[in-house]
This record gives sequence, C-alpha cells and structure tokens, in this order.
Amino acid sequence: MTRTEVKNKINQIIDRLPDQTLEAVYELFKKADKDQSIDLKGNLDKVLKDDFGLLQRLAK
Repeated sequence: MTRTEVKNKINQIIDRLPDQTLEAVYELFKKADKDQSIDLKGNLDKVLKDDFGLLQRLAK
C-alpha cells in the first residue's frame, strides 16, 4: 500500500474508535514521536488487545 492509502485506512479506523482508545493511541504516538526506540507496534497491539478484552467483559 502507498503511504496515502495507509493514512486513509488509519483515518477510517480512527473515526470509529471510542474516545478512550483514541486518547491511548494518541499518547502512544506522542511517545513514539519523541523516542524512536519505543516498540510502537507491540505497544499498540497491547492497547488494542486490552481494550477489546475490556469491551468483551463489559458485554457479558
């Protein structure tokens, strides 16, 4: 995918994220922007997995 296509797809997903998740993603991006050694993919995967797990527990 081109950079533009990736950004468009990310924006589509961002539009659907709950506020709490969106804020967590923003904080993660801010940290990654300051410190390039941060494991952005690993951290983002963890945030999304934790949020999904919480949503599943709340739905029960």
